[in-house]
Amino acid sequence: MSLPKKVLIAIGGAVVFGTVLVMLVLFLTSGIAGVADDFLKAMKSGDMNKAAGYLSSEFKRSTAPSKLTEIARKGGFDRFESVSWGQRSTSTSGGATRGELEGEMTTTNGTQIPITLKFVKEDGDWKIFSLNAGRAGANQPTGNLLITKPDNAAMVKMVGETMRVFAESVNAQSMQKLYDHTAQVWQSQTSPDALEKIFKGFIDAKINMLALQNLAPVFANTPEVADNGVLEIKGYYPSRPLQVSFEHKYLLEGTEWKLIAINVNARPVQENQQQQ
Repeated sequence: MSLPKKVLIAIGGAVVFGTVLVMLVLFLTSGIAGVADDFLKAMKSGDMNKAAGYLSSEFKRSTAPSKLTEIARKGGFDRFESVSWGQRSTSTSGGATRGELEGEMTTTNGTQIPITLKFVKEDGDWKIFSLNAGRAGANQPTGNLLITKPDNAAMVKMVGETMRVFAESVNAQSMQKLYDHTAQVWQSQTSPDALEKIFKGFIDAKINMLALQNLAPVFANTPEVADNGVLEIKGYYPSRPLQVSFEHKYLLEGTEWKLIAINVNARPVQENQQQQ
């Protein structure tokens, strides 16, 4: 049975539209693909100063050339042969233009490694702020190789901001502000109402913790970034008459560390003498 001429024209138009759409996506993402290719070639050749030039300003400050050498060895980029990008995208949100490439890298010995690179535009140029690479044969990347933990001052600021938002939420008897402070990945799994149930004890007791802003937190551990990219910070505030302890977890979302877990306790100082 032959199809009507109008149907054939409609199908042909759809094919043309699909082709134009694919070409548009390739055009819009050609810039990030070029940066990715140049970055990988620099990593292979061992020119870490050149490779660092493709990183975002934030990661360039925290990632020394020696660190890139370690990343090249760990991720197999020193054996880079070719790469095929299966998924490409660009977006603009909150005044920031971002891009993402997801594909598979082939090394000189034929090993195929899944990789994902994320970009942000700085002064009109695409810069890499996230590099994820998996193990050979894995279906997807496992961790961001460019993640380095913030310095101590930055972590003190992060904890202080989290505790301020938490204290203001308790005083307002609403966890909406705390919810807005969390990472998107956690927001998709919880709600302000759920957070209010968790911290009902603080709300009912009307514990005002805004005074903690005048104190510096004491870290009980050496914060480290785990293989899954989560930064865990534990500690306490030397406050009176209640000593407030905390255990927070953060995940790098874009270029910012965002809260994905919070645990706060307030006990009489006598019960916490061992911490001092």
